[in-house]
Amino acid sequence: MAPIRILILEDNPADVELAQYTLSSAGFNFVSKIVETRDEYVHALSDFSPDLILSDYDLPNFNGSDALDIVREIRPEVPFILFTGAQTGRSLSGFSSLLHRHREFPARR
Repeated sequence: MAPIRILILEDNPADVELAQYTLSSAGFNFVSKIVETRDEYVHALSDFSPDLILSDYDLPNFNGSDALDIVREIRPEVPFILFTGAQTGRSLSGFSSLLHRHREFPARR
């Protein structure tokens, strides 16, 4: 079976390493591409063609809400998982309403 193609949107190398270590430790066969900016992210959606997206919420000049909106327009079939090291709910305020807007995900075929 081909490895899962995982696009990781994260600006902290330690968090990238932790995500990759966790996936490897769980036995996932994957290849990943790391991006930090909106432009890199949009390009990777078509160029890398991910099977899954792992996204930090809080990035410089970009965030998980925007990333989810973009992928739902360009590649709505790709699962999107948000992860964050935020210690408070303040940075995630409003994200529940965003999830509510996107809760009807397209069926996989």
